[in-house]
Amino acid sequence: YFHAVQHAHVRTLNHEERDNLLGPVWFMEGAAEYMASATHYKLTRYNKLQTLRNGEWEFKFTQQMKRKFERSKELNRKLDCISQMPKATYESPCREFFYDGGAWAIAYLLHKTHQNVLLDGFYPNLDKLGWEGAFKSSFGLSSDDFYQEFQAFLKINPDKALKLLPKY
Repeated sequence: YFHAVQHAHVRTLNHEERDNLLGPVWFMEGAAEYMASATHYKLTRYNKLQTLRNGEWEFKFTQQMKRKFERSKELNRKLDCISQMPKATYESPCREFFYDGGAWAIAYLLHKTHQNVLLDGFYPNLDKLGWEGAFKSSFGLSSDDFYQEFQAFLKINPDKALKLLPKY
């Protein structure tokens, strides 16, 4: 669903222009992954979404995010995925990282700013400022500076990283 939210903020119908405005794969997919997981967690915590226990697998936000963090660390260690984030493609060997690491990149950015920055600042500014401009305006740093910060962040202990997640 969050992909619909992302696309709703881009006015052009030109496919290449839309892709440029929506940004790198890690941002598109990471935002969709993170926002789906965090919203599910928030809605169930506030009893706005009923949890049905009719299967073998129960979604637990912090467990999922811990697993994503550990996989991201490992993939980045093996493949240097952070260096590929600016020009990521869906065919990249780092494809899984762009989803899991991207979710953590978004979690990190929201922790540095606020949980509603994507909807309140980033996406509304896309058409006017472009992806990099909206990124700088919303997160207070360039994407290049972010990649350096994220490289250091991904080296921390997963349990320490979990402390950045919202508590609803």
